[in-house]
Amino acid sequence: MHATMSDPRLSKLLLLWEEIRDCGEVVTAQELCRSCPELCDELERQIGALARMDAVVALAQSATEPHNDASPPSPGPAEHWPEIPGYVVLDELGRGGMGVVYKARQLRPNRLVAIKMLLGGRRPSGADLARFRREAEAVAGLHHPNVVAVYEVGDHGGHPFCSMEYVAGRSLPDWIAGKPLPPRAAAQLVRTLAEAIHAVHLRGVVHRDLKPSNILMEVGDPDCDGATMGKSGQWPPDAVPKISDFGLARRLDEADALTVSGEILGTPSYMAPEQARGDLGQIGPATDVYGLGAILYELLTGRPPFQADTPWDTLRQVAAGEPPCPRSVRPHVPLDLQTICMKCLEKDPARRYASAAALAEDLRRFLESEPIAARPLGAVGRMVKWSRRHPAGAGLLAVLILAMLGFSGGGMLYTARITKALRETEVQAEESRQRLVRLNVAQGTRLLDEGDWFRALPWFVEALRLDEGRGEAEEAHRVRIAATVRQSPRLVRLWFHQGAVLCVRFTADGRRLLTASADGTARLWDVGRDEPPLPPLVHGSPLNDACASRDGTIVATAGADGMAKVWSAATGALVCTPLRHAGPVNSCEISPDGQRLLTASDDETACLWDTETGKRLTEPFRHAGPVRKAVFDATAGLVATASDDGTARLWETASGRPIADRLRHGGSVLDVAFAPDGTRVVTASADGTACIWSVRTGERLFTLRHRKAVVRAVFSPEGNRLATASDDHTGSLWTIVGRDPAGKSLPHRSGVGVVGFSADGRLAVTGADDNVACIWEAGQGEAVPPALPHSGSVNDVRFSPDGRFLATVSNDHAVRLWEIRAPQPSEERPSTMPEFTRRQQTQRWLSGDRRFAAVLEGDLRIRVCEARSGKPVGPPLEHSSTVTYAAFSEDAHQLVTAGDNNRAYLWDWAAGEVLATPLRHAGSVSYAAFSPDGRRVVTACVDHTFRAWDTATGEPLTPWLGCDHAVRRAAFSPDNTRLTLDFSEGPPQTIDLTPSGENAADLQALAELLAGGRIDASRGFLPFSPERLRSVWQRRSRLHP
Repeated sequence: MHATMSDPRLSKLLLLWEEIRDCGEVVTAQELCRSCPELCDELERQIGALARMDAVVALAQSATEPHNDASPPSPGPAEHWPEIPGYVVLDELGRGGMGVVYKARQLRPNRLVAIKMLLGGRRPSGADLARFRREAEAVAGLHHPNVVAVYEVGDHGGHPFCSMEYVAGRSLPDWIAGKPLPPRAAAQLVRTLAEAIHAVHLRGVVHRDLKPSNILMEVGDPDCDGATMGKSGQWPPDAVPKISDFGLARRLDEADALTVSGEILGTPSYMAPEQARGDLGQIGPATDVYGLGAILYELLTGRPPFQADTPWDTLRQVAAGEPPCPRSVRPHVPLDLQTICMKCLEKDPARRYASAAALAEDLRRFLESEPIAARPLGAVGRMVKWSRRHPAGAGLLAVLILAMLGFSGGGMLYTARITKALRETEVQAEESRQRLVRLNVAQGTRLLDEGDWFRALPWFVEALRLDEGRGEAEEAHRVRIAATVRQSPRLVRLWFHQGAVLCVRFTADGRRLLTASADGTARLWDVGRDEPPLPPLVHGSPLNDACASRDGTIVATAGADGMAKVWSAATGALVCTPLRHAGPVNSCEISPDGQRLLTASDDETACLWDTETGKRLTEPFRHAGPVRKAVFDATAGLVATASDDGTARLWETASGRPIADRLRHGGSVLDVAFAPDGTRVVTASADGTACIWSVRTGERLFTLRHRKAVVRAVFSPEGNRLATASDDHTGSLWTIVGRDPAGKSLPHRSGVGVVGFSADGRLAVTGADDNVACIWEAGQGEAVPPALPHSGSVNDVRFSPDGRFLATVSNDHAVRLWEIRAPQPSEERPSTMPEFTRRQQTQRWLSGDRRFAAVLEGDLRIRVCEARSGKPVGPPLEHSSTVTYAAFSEDAHQLVTAGDNNRAYLWDWAAGEVLATPLRHAGSVSYAAFSPDGRRVVTACVDHTFRAWDTATGEPLTPWLGCDHAVRRAAFSPDNTRLTLDFSEGPPQTIDLTPSGENAADLQALAELLAGGRIDASRGFLPFSPERLRSVWQRRSRLHP
C-alpha cells in the first residue's frame, strides 16, 4: 500500500526526524520505521524533500540580505587581521556566512595570495570544517591555468585556512555588466571553462555550483570588459577566466554526507534538475555540463535560463519547465550555438554531453565553422518540451487525444492509466505546496527572530497566498502578519524629494518636519498631513543642511553653491539676501532667539549672521582647513567649530575671539556638539576617536575609541551618556560617569553615519549605509525590534520632541515618519488561567475542570492521571530533558510541557503523540496557556519574553515580545482575538490577535513597502528604486487613505 502525507503516522515520523536532526543527530528512515516498514519508502522520499527545502532556506538567508552595489564590502579592522606565519595580511577582500578572505603576501615564495579562513568568534562545526577541507582538497595539487590554484592548507589559532592564487580582476557578472556577449566570445569563454572542468572531473571531483559569480576574470586591461569588446566578437587575448569556489564540490567516489544533512546544493537559477529534485544518485559530471550550459545561456541572452519571483518558483521551473530558446530572446544567436546550449540544459543527464570535454570539442567545431555533433530536437522532442512550457495547452490536447482513444478498444485502459497519473500528480503537487508554505514561514520566522520583522513580512504573505481559501491555515497566516505589523512602529507618512534626502529636523513644537535634499530644495511637512503646506524652498544647488528657528518662523538652508539662505516658514519667501561664503556651506544653525545664523564652510571659516538683515555680525571664525560643523551652546554665548585641519575650537559669540587652545585630533574633526549643561564639548574625528573636553579649560577629559573614523557624536538629554557613529560598522553608547566610560556597541552591516537620542533619553537610534535604521534601549544598549529597512543609505534620523515619532531620510529620495508604539496597558487582569507555578513548588499541574493532573514521574517523564484517584489515564510522555512546566488546554485534550532544554512541546496526551514541532525559546519556559479553542498557545520565557503559537503547526503567530517583568498569568479572550498578560509588577498588557482582513495583493504591497524592496530569485533582496517606492506608496495610500 502506498503511503501519503494523509497518513497521520507518517506526519508524526517526519516531525520526529526533524527534531532529531535539529539536535544534531542522524537517524534513517529504516530506523524510524521498524514498527511500520510499509511507511519506509514514503518517509525516505519526504525526508529527501525536506533536505532539499532546507537547502533553499539556507539559500534564501543570503537572498534576503540588502543588496546594494554601491556599498563597500564589510571589512574587519586591521588590528583584528590574523598573523599567520609565513604570510603578511594586506587587506580584507570579503566575507560570507562561513569564512573571510584576505589579500596577503606569502613570504616564501614571494607572491600575492588570497587566504580563506573560517570566521572567528565561534567554534567551527563539523560540517563547516568538512566543507572547508573539501574545497581545499578538491583542487589541491591541480595546476590548471583556468582553475584558482590552492597553495597551502593549514590551521591558525584553531581556525583552518587555505592559501590560494590571488586573482586581480572581477567576477564574470561584473565583467559582462548584465549584457550579452557576442556569440563567438561567449562560445570561446565556455569552451575554456569546459576544458578546465574536464581537468577537474579527471581528478574525480564535481564542482556542483558553476555559475557566473564563481568565474573570476583576470584581465590585463582594467578598462576592458564584456561590454567593450567591439564588433569583432573576439575574446580579449589577455583575459583569463578562472573557476573558483569549490565549497560544494563532491568526489565521485564518496558518499555526500554534507548534502544529506541539508546543506546548500547550489543556486536555483543555475542548478541542474537532478539537484533541484534532490536526486543525489544522478549528480555527476553531467551536473557541471548543465552548469556550463546555464553560463553559456546567460552569456548569449543576458539572463539565466530560469528566473522566477522566488527561489522555490525557480526550482520548480528548473525541475519541470523548459527555458526559452536563446534565439527567441536574441534572434541573431547562431542556430548551432543554440543547439549546443540546449543540449547542455537537457533535463535528463544522459541526454547532455557525455563529458565536459565533449562540450569543449563541439564548441571548438562551432568556432572553426565545422559541423557540430549535437543535433537539434525533432518534432517529438519539440512537442515534449512544448508541453512542459504550456501544461494547460498540453492538458487540453491530452483530453482531445483521450476522447479519440475512447472510440477504440484501448481507450479505457489509457484513460485509467492517465487518471491514476493525474491523481498522483495532484498528491505530489499538494505535498510540494505544503512544503513551500512551511519554507516561507520558516524563512520569515528566521528573520523575525533576528529582529528583521519587516523583511519577514514578504515571506509570510507568500505563505498566505499559497494557503488562500484553506480555512484555519489561512487565518493563522493572517494573524501572524497582522500581529507583526501591529507590534511594529507604524509608517505614518512617506514623503518624497527628487533626490537623496540628506537631513531632517523637527520644529520645536513637533508639528512640522524640515528636510533638505540633494535635489536643491528644502521642504516643510505637516506631521498630520500628506500634502506639504508650502511649495519647495528652491535653493538652486544641492543642499548640505537645513535648520528652523525655535519658534518655527524662519528656516535656513546651506548649499553646495557657497550660499546660505533664510526663508519665511509662513510664506516660503526669502527673508534677506543670500549669505555668501567662498566655498560650499556644510552646516547651519539658528540661535535660540532666532536672530543669528551660524554657518560652516569649505572656505575655512564659520560665520555669524543677522537673520533679518543678512549682515555678518563678527569676524569669521577661522581654521586652516574646511570647517565641517559649527554649533551654538544652549545659551548661544559660545560657538564650537570642527575642521579638516585636525582641530576643533571654542569661540565667544559676541567678540568672535577663541576662548581656549585648539582641541587637537590626529585627523579631520568631523563633528562637534555641546553637552546640555554647556560645561563639556565632544568632538568626532577621522582618527577613530571621539573626545570629551572641558569647555572652561580645554582639557581632554575622555577619549572614546572606534576602529575607524567617528563621524557623529551626540550627548543624551541628561548629559550622562554619549552616542557615537563610526565607519567601522558600529554605533556606540557610552556611559560617561566616572573615570572610565563604558561603551556598548550597536552593530550594523555597513558604516554608521548618524545617531541620536529621544527627548527623554530612553531610546537611541542609528542609521547606516546598510539601508537600515535601528532603535536601541539607551540604558543597556539592547536592540528594540524591528529594524527599519530603507531602499538606500540612511542619512539622518530624528525623534520628535514628544518621542512619539521617528523621522528617517535616505538616499531613496524618501522621508519616512514612523509612530513609535508603546505596549498597550489593559484595564482587566486575566483571571481564567492559573498563575505560574514553579516546579520546585509542585510536581503536578491540574486541568481547568480539575479532572486531570499532569504528574511528574522522575525528571524526564510526565503522565496524565485522574486528579482525584491518581489513576493514570494516558501513556507516559517521554522528554529528553528535565520537565519544568505543564498546562492543559481548556477542553483538556491537549497538553503543553516545557523542559530545561528551552523547548515546549504540544501533546495529544491520550495518544501520547507530539502534535507539532517543538516550540524553541532562548531560555527556560516559565509559563504557558491555551486559547479557548485550543488553536493557539502562549509561552513565556525566563528572559522576560513571550510569544503566541499556532498549535496545529508549532509555528509562531507573533514575534518575540519583550516585557520588563516575569509573566504571572495570561488569558485569551473568548473569541481568541486578544491576549492579556499579567506580570509580576506593573499593569497588564493586551496583544491584538485579530486576523488581517486585507486581500493578499494589498498585503504584499504593504509587506514590500515596509521591507523597502522585494526578493528576487537569483539576485537576492533588491531595494526598490525611488520611482518604484513612490509608486507602491501611492497605491497603498489610495487604498488606505
